[in-house]
Amino acid sequence: MSLAEILEQLDLRHTWLTVLSACETGLVDFREISDEHYGLPIGFLFAGTPTVWGTLWIVNDSTTALLMIKAYDCLIKGNSTKAEAIREAQLWLRDMNAADLELLIQEKQTRSAHDAITWTGSARLKDGLENGTGPAERPFAHPFYWAGMQSIGA
Repeated sequence: MSLAEILEQLDLRHTWLTVLSACETGLVDFREISDEHYGLPIGFLFAGTPTVWGTLWIVNDSTTALLMIKAYDCLIKGNSTKAEAIREAQLWLRDMNAADLELLIQEKQTRSAHDAITWTGSARLKDGLENGTGPAERPFAHPFYWAGMQSIGA
């Protein structure tokens, strides 16, 4: 879907949040002088959604999945605004140690057997854990893993 199609065809006035978790969805094309300050997030805001979450760079699939799971969990609990939920998820992912990650993977795999939820990122996350990460080390402390998601709007 192009920005023009979003602006012309979508009516998202009844949408509470739009999440664009694919790579670089929060960027604008600074080379295009005619629409230098427009990008996908602005298109969705103009279409009526009050808040857009978008990414600033090519994000890691597995850690973005973890980030989204935690952010949605924060929203479901109802104690956070949309901006606070994404920030809480970012801090959670940044501060997670390898032992916590291993427990999370085990929990998701157990739960998926009962709930028919596929935990697709676990194999890739486990590969990352097996590359010499000690239980107290924070495998996602680098901002690359958690800082790429931004909240735009209200």
